[in-house]
Amino acid sequence: MNLYLHSENVRIFGVQEPRVLPVVILSGFLGSGKTTLLKHLLKNKQNLKIAAAINDFGEINIDSDLIEHTRQSNKTVQLSNGCVCCSVLSDLKDTVWNLLQENDRTFEYDYLVIETSGVTDPRKVVETLDASFGKMYRARLDNVVCVVDCESWSDDSVASQNQIRSADTIVLNKIDLIAGKGGKVGEGEAWQKRMDELTERICKYTNRETVKILRASFGKVPVDQMLDVMDGQERHAMGKEGTKPITHEKTDAPYYVNKVSSGWHEEIQNLKSLGNLGDHLKKDSFQTNSIVDATRPILVRDFMAFVEGILPNSLARAKGILWLCEERGEAGIATLWSGSGASSSLRSYRTTFHMSGRSPGRWTYTREDAWRKQPESKLVFIFSHITGHGGALDADTIRRSLFPPIDEKATPPVHDPDSLREHFHAFITDPKLTVYTRNAGDGKVGGTLYVRLNAGVFMYENDVQVYEQTRIRMNDVVRTFVNLLNSSLEAPKIFVVSKTVRHKDKGHYVTFGTSNPCDGDTEDMDVVCVPVSLFFVHGGSDNDNAGLACDTEKIERYYDAFQREAMSALNLSFQNVKGCKCDM
Repeated sequence: MNLYLHSENVRIFGVQEPRVLPVVILSGFLGSGKTTLLKHLLKNKQNLKIAAAINDFGEINIDSDLIEHTRQSNKTVQLSNGCVCCSVLSDLKDTVWNLLQENDRTFEYDYLVIETSGVTDPRKVVETLDASFGKMYRARLDNVVCVVDCESWSDDSVASQNQIRSADTIVLNKIDLIAGKGGKVGEGEAWQKRMDELTERICKYTNRETVKILRASFGKVPVDQMLDVMDGQERHAMGKEGTKPITHEKTDAPYYVNKVSSGWHEEIQNLKSLGNLGDHLKKDSFQTNSIVDATRPILVRDFMAFVEGILPNSLARAKGILWLCEERGEAGIATLWSGSGASSSLRSYRTTFHMSGRSPGRWTYTREDAWRKQPESKLVFIFSHITGHGGALDADTIRRSLFPPIDEKATPPVHDPDSLREHFHAFITDPKLTVYTRNAGDGKVGGTLYVRLNAGVFMYENDVQVYEQTRIRMNDVVRTFVNLLNSSLEAPKIFVVSKTVRHKDKGHYVTFGTSNPCDGDTEDMDVVCVPVSLFFVHGGSDNDNAGLACDTEKIERYYDAFQREAMSALNLSFQNVKGCKCDM
């Protein structure tokens, strides 16, 4: 036998050993922030070439769409929908094998990150990777990461328990929610006590001495804590000193994958001692329903009413991509359905939403960039008996609520401005708020109020002066305001969305009230959409609220939430401004 055959093949024929592909498994219960963490990882990967394989429990893969939309991953693979540890293991094996074969030819990937669904037990995934590829020395499992929602994590679910048991690294995410409004992360005895109690509960299911526990907000975890890599500065220092330097400063230096595993991941036999996998889906009673519709947008009013009144307590998770529209018949049926028209229209933008946490849940909404393809709404709802009482809504019920029958000849609703001033007097006269509506001509106004925060209570004349003196953009304050409104856990739930009024379109809007602290704004304005019809009993004509009874209690409840969160958003945004009158 020629002992030098391999070296001769490499030297003469260029034959090389197949590359070993490092793998990280990203797990965590429903709504814990896995996709947010993955997006942060991809955004900060520097020179690393990362392939992402994404599994979603719902019938449609929302998470894969969200990652692909960022255009940050070198390759995004959508695994078959369902629980990856139960029904789609074969698809996982095929995906990994195809990536290995492709990587042998192209050297395209440095890492594979597998994001599992929120109900997955990672142990079966670990066993499958080890059995199929580990013995072939083709895939190296570096890290099993479990993301935990600090505010709402519970061990009531078998899946959430086993995700902790399987983890090499636990990320305590959303620590900002533990701080509370006005509080600062990491400060105060109450904050530390809650974090210690959570850590103690979690450690019942893992070995505190061997697991790595990190804390994060919005999934912001250093790359080298997730992947077995070192940056160029560390590599240079190790070459000179033989030790890895410790630094907390952000660096743009390239990353290098460690050729030999650092040993973060426990051996598979240790996981086998945790007991039988069992049918965790049956024990947790998860059910899912999904909606996809590209025929027409969802009215903001209908979505807000759906969130506020229809969803049962058993809702464990909701997420999706929305095609929204402010008013029925807006700008004519052809424009409404096609998504074309004025660039300031909400229907021109792709928007995403998420619900997580205890019922009625924290809802978040993000208006993204303009549609790159045919607009459509894609929504996933996951129900479980462990999160509350009430059964799962079927897809037909959801569809009827979000897409009620409409009159295709309907025109945009118009209202008498004096009537709206009477009903929404509190909104209009609040010095923290500026209220707009669409100018419908002939002395009439549109059917949506647009609310914007202003800093008039801090004695600033307009948004331009705010920016000149504080470098604070009021658009950012409005986004904070929207997040505070939607992330509160009050019930019945209030859910609001925002849009942009283009500078060139301001003539199409009128302002209620005697003053407008937003005058002089040189940029596009972010505003909050409040559909007028949401506060009237449906029936008859929308126009002028003819024959409709006004729900004054609902208007008061909305105003209470608006004025409370408006003050919170303003105080949070201006708290570090010297000479700010936040304490007045």
